[in-house]
Amino acid sequence: MSNTYLSKLEDSLRLHTARLKKWQRLWVPLQQRAPKWVLGLWTLGVFFSLITEFYAHWMVTAPLILALIVAEIVIDERQMTLSLQADKLRDLLRTARHRYACP
Repeated sequence: MSNTYLSKLEDSLRLHTARLKKWQRLWVPLQQRAPKWVLGLWTLGVFFSLITEFYAHWMVTAPLILALIVAEIVIDERQMTLSLQADKLRDLLRTARHRYACP
């Protein structure tokens, strides 16, 4: 029983760690670039509005800005959840190893 339980915990920890690394590959570049993209879109929109006095482009620009912000929030929350789950599994695995190693 103890070997089966420990191997299941180790497999689960590997799975959560792999998922976390996958999200981090997506998250880190987005976290670095998204604020610049949002600022760039907003700046271009403002200058375009001031120069042309035409505001219809905000129907495209505003949803793009919102999508970038929402994507950042969703990915950050998902990464945090996976990180917390992996930490919980590490603690559980450490406890289980200690319990089964010391009778």
